[in-house]
Amino acid sequence: CFINKIEPEIGLKAIEILKKLKVDFFIPENQTCCGQPFFNSGFQKEVVPFAKNFINIFNKANYEKIIFLSSSCYGFIMNNYEKLNLKEKYLKKFLEIKEKIIDYFEFLDVNLREDIKFLEDKRKIYLHPSCHLLREAKVYSNLKNLLLRIKGIEILEEEIPFCCGFGGTFSIKEPEISSEMAKRKFEMVKEKNPDFMLVPDTSCYLHLNSYKIKNKEEIMLKSAIEYLYEKFLKV
Repeated sequence: CFINKIEPEIGLKAIEILKKLKVDFFIPENQTCCGQPFFNSGFQKEVVPFAKNFINIFNKANYEKIIFLSSSCYGFIMNNYEKLNLKEKYLKKFLEIKEKIIDYFEFLDVNLREDIKFLEDKRKIYLHPSCHLLREAKVYSNLKNLLLRIKGIEILEEEIPFCCGFGGTFSIKEPEISSEMAKRKFEMVKEKNPDFMLVPDTSCYLHLNSYKIKNKEEIMLKSAIEYLYEKFLKV
């Protein structure tokens, strides 16, 4: 939803990478939110219609893979749809397509890593460990594998991963705490003095970019997909 409604350029760049790699893909119509905001707010029953719509859409065609651009949505669906009160026929359909679901970074790393050529980049990047990318989706290593194929790059990582403060509805319910967490994130980045901060998940990117604009932070931010596009498509 964040990519589609707020940062469509990120989605378009992800598509261009797939085209360049000659991946035959299709974007089904009538997709909706995966239901995560409702689930995280305690409204599990309200998630069921979203889950049923997702299952119906992706169960219709014989896709080899179902690629997610959001690690947050990917992690939520993979870890929670089976916990919903779905009728047996929907649960059966979901289990059939679950093994096809894959995160975008994992798809590139596992299936196409050897086909990808990157431009050299001698800059230092601060890699933000998005919570869902790291803990729910567990694809942080896949993104890092892709970045390590860029010659000359220096990746700065956090010894103890720290949340940016977004947390979906958390940033709305607890705006002051959320803002303080974003502030701390920028302080951590400035301590390492990178050329820019690389942010994998779009929700984190939007939150940190909003804080940056509001507080006039000078650190440059880039979404991970945007960066891969810049380094790959110019080859």
